[in-house]
Amino acid sequence: MVTDKEYNESKILTGLHNKERILIKTDAEDYFMKCVDLLQFLVERKQNVVIVTFDSNTRDLIETLQWIKKVNVARIKVVDTVDIFLGRGSPPVKGLITVSKPTSFTDIEIYTNLFIREFDFEDVVVFFMSLNKIEEYEKINEVGIFLTVFAQQLTKQKISEIIIVPEKSGAGLNALLKMHSTMKAEF
Repeated sequence: MVTDKEYNESKILTGLHNKERILIKTDAEDYFMKCVDLLQFLVERKQNVVIVTFDSNTRDLIETLQWIKKVNVARIKVVDTVDIFLGRGSPPVKGLITVSKPTSFTDIEIYTNLFIREFDFEDVVVFFMSLNKIEEYEKINEVGIFLTVFAQQLTKQKISEIIIVPEKSGAGLNALLKMHSTMKAEF
């Protein structure tokens, strides 16, 4: 008998194979660890991951993956939209680029595509983390235009996309993500 966890994992892998735009909603309380577990799952399945994060816990995320979960972080690159200095420090976070502000959509696209090319377009998934926080910085219509244009680029490149957000995101973002995603999954 297949467990719910196995079913959900299989569904996500099928979505990645079919180059879907996958939407995953989870509890806000478990959000960080769900992201960690999902990233671990992806890397263990030989996926290269480009994280686009709108949250301020990038260093904690990478260190948890590397030191606690023992994940091969060489398969992970990060475009950080919030913490311009967080990647520096001791030791520096490798594979991290920061943009000047969360609404620098062109820079986000450029650096994400740079990382996709570094992975030679092979088994890459773009992983949007804490996209719900973008509402603090930009109108939802602008976010919609960004996601639509970016999704078109990723589709042409045959790159999958995962957006993981807390269940209690704003109504505008929820409506946008419902239209944007081609598949819903649980993890």
